[in-house]
Amino acid sequence: MRKTNFAAGITISTLLMGVSATAFAQTAPDILNEQINMGDVFADMDVVVDGDHNGNVGSTALATGNAASGLDDGATDGQVESDQTMSGEATAIATLSGGRVFGTSSADATAYGNSTTGSQYQPDRLDQTVTVDSTISSTANVSSTTANTINASATSAANIHDLTYTMGTVNANADQVSNADVSATVNADVCCSVDDTNANALAVNNSYQASSTYSSAFHNVQQDSANGTVSAATNLVQPNGNNISANAQAMGNNVVADNTWGYSQLDGSQTNSSTIEAETIVELADWDGTASISAYGVGNSAMQTNVGSDLNAYYTQTNSGDVTSLTGFEGGNGGAGNLTTSSTAIGNTYTGYVCATCQSATPGGYVSQTNSGNVVARGQAWAGSSGNVYGSAAAIGNSANYSTNNAGGD
Repeated sequence: MRKTNFAAGITISTLLMGVSATAFAQTAPDILNEQINMGDVFADMDVVVDGDHNGNVGSTALATGNAASGLDDGATDGQVESDQTMSGEATAIATLSGGRVFGTSSADATAYGNSTTGSQYQPDRLDQTVTVDSTISSTANVSSTTANTINASATSAANIHDLTYTMGTVNANADQVSNADVSATVNADVCCSVDDTNANALAVNNSYQASSTYSSAFHNVQQDSANGTVSAATNLVQPNGNNISANAQAMGNNVVADNTWGYSQLDGSQTNSSTIEAETIVELADWDGTASISAYGVGNSAMQTNVGSDLNAYYTQTNSGDVTSLTGFEGGNGGAGNLTTSSTAIGNTYTGYVCATCQSATPGGYVSQTNSGNVVARGQAWAGSSGNVYGSAAAIGNSANYSTNNAGGD
């Protein structure tokens, strides 16, 4: 039975406090949200399986300092202004141990400082701040257990926006600042044979994600990741397995803006001075199928995609923090499958992609990238005499990629 336990002082302010526009001038927002959390937020779930278990087993922990969410029906298209400030610690720990599960075993830990989720609103101003000395951490632990499928994930974000919009024009303005230490850790020590194992750790200071359909989308996003360390670590030990996937991603700032059937534009800047660390370590005795291992660290990342129309980015990326990635693999007797291990570290990266379909459409604009941090990618692999082994390491200061796919041939 899945059960979530929240302990210690969780302080989540009122979600989306509605304010009548008639009480103010006509320029006042329909919704004004202000949230300040100065306490620590702690969630800990421990699930123990005794003997054999038919069915699925899960351990889930969620800790969030401030959370705001809302859904507009699209008719009123309400104007939103939001301020969220996190000054405490957010800690989530999910643990699963023991037994044999004839199904899927999952351990999922998620920690957020500030979180905003919205659909169909006009985000006039979305401000998020995590102060100095704050810590955002998630840990997923799996030990002494076996199952048909094992999933272990840890996700930590100081600030996160997740917006969706359909039809019309969306104008979004977001300002995210984090001075926190952010960490996500997966520790999986698996007993016996498992068909599929998935272990993933993701840590990010500032994350802005937006998806729009049949829309013209204008995103103005300012992100500042300062001080502290952003680290993601995945550690997996398993004697036998068929398909194994282990990944760690650490990011200072991240923007993903997806649009279809309308113009898309990205303005603003990303600045990272935090230390970025991504590490994935795997020990396997035997494996079949595939073993995929990766570590990905980046100071600033922006990805903009559009279908059927142009996109432009007028964006500045500045990274001064050190970025490191590390993968390690020890394969014991090897296996009959394929091993792929990759270690990637990047200071700044931007991707602009347009699917032009049956008409002319291209990516454009002006992107400025400056990197002064050390960028290091390392990997090592030791495997037995069977199977195939592919390893790669890539360290890149600045990367910009513009591409168009014209499926219609015009």
